[in-house]
Amino acid sequence: MQAQYEIIVRRPVERVFRFLADPRNRPRWQASLRTVDMLSDGEPHVGMRWRERPGGLVEFDMQIVALEPNQLWVEAFEGAGVTGQIALSFAAEGGDTRLGVSVTLALPKLLQLGAPIVRTLLVTAIRQDLARVEQLV
Repeated sequence: MQAQYEIIVRRPVERVFRFLADPRNRPRWQASLRTVDMLSDGEPHVGMRWRERPGGLVEFDMQIVALEPNQLWVEAFEGAGVTGQIALSFAAEGGDTRLGVSVTLALPKLLQLGAPIVRTLLVTAIRQDLARVEQLV
């Protein structure tokens, strides 16, 4: 299953990238996320790992798998029987940033029947979370 969303953030691409590429900032802009436990040190880099805990008992193990400053950031994740990737693309448009989000999920068979509902909920959550980014950057 795949979901995509795009938004214009009225901030320079460098600031938007720096903020979103750092997993430690995630609880500030992701409403569903309660904690991030860093498993790697330093600045964001390919191979950096962390564990996310949204509300409830579920945890996701995360890892940066691609990072091109001010252009692309991709993470892979797994948890609760779900695996996938989230890709963020960044493009400067004047002093603003065109931010694209693409989420690919591999759902367990039991959840595959609800994929259209999951996609709708996912796009709604992404839209609401990214609306916060402009205020925080």
